[in-house]
Amino acid sequence: MAGSASDLEIILGAKDFSDLIDKAQLIKRLSDYDKNLIDELNQNLEKISDQKSLLENDKLKLEEQNQSLQEDLDDLNELLDENKEALDDLYKANDDAEDAIKQAELESKEINDKITQYYKQLAQSSSLTSDSITVSKTGYTWPCPGNYTLTSLWNEDRTTYNHGAIDIGAGYGSQIVAAYDGTVIDVFSGCSHNWGKASSCGCGGGYGNYVMIDHGNGKMTIYGHLTTATVEVGEKVKTGQTIGFVGSTGNSTGPHLHFECRLGGVKYNPMLEYAQ
Repeated sequence: MAGSASDLEIILGAKDFSDLIDKAQLIKRLSDYDKNLIDELNQNLEKISDQKSLLENDKLKLEEQNQSLQEDLDDLNELLDENKEALDDLYKANDDAEDAIKQAELESKEINDKITQYYKQLAQSSSLTSDSITVSKTGYTWPCPGNYTLTSLWNEDRTTYNHGAIDIGAGYGSQIVAAYDGTVIDVFSGCSHNWGKASSCGCGGGYGNYVMIDHGNGKMTIYGHLTTATVEVGEKVKTGQTIGFVGSTGNSTGPHLHFECRLGGVKYNPMLEYAQ
């Protein structure tokens, strides 16, 4: 009701019939007003309820979106952490590779210096009598019997250097023999990294385990990447004598024999020693 008096009190308070009619009409108008007001209030309540439901749905969607975004953020952070770890590993691998290269270059220089000094001593003692490449009288025997596939050729472009030898593909443990009579002047057996590698381990100046033989008259052969050597420094060897076994030590991507020939310390094509 819009007022404080009841409908009955209003009717009883009428002075006459005409006043009664007026009051009855007033009561009807008040009743209609109250009804309209209640209807409007109910409509507003329904709208508020609908809006509340919409807001609750929006809130739920936002919470779901926030949860999804948080999960994506967590995944991204995890990926960033993994990438950082991978990048750190790459940096470390690069540093290790650079260190290995520097070590290999240092050891290679030491080997070359050793060879140079060896030939200087030979020259001083007049043991070196030839300065041109001549095929051995009886010819060199093939240093890896039964294996004739060349996986790398003489003077092959290696980007930062040219390959000063030939590589003969062979399985682990394949026999390696002396190409010619001579004296073992150097042996390195300190490399245990006997597997294919993407970069050099630095052992033996990149040769890994190796044997170096002086054949006289300024000629020398080097056998690299051995699993193991079976001869010692100072030992006299005969053509075809076993001196070691094929491996993948040093700067090697897989098992093979690195066969190198030198004259007066200078590398030359080993295939010159064999019938073409």
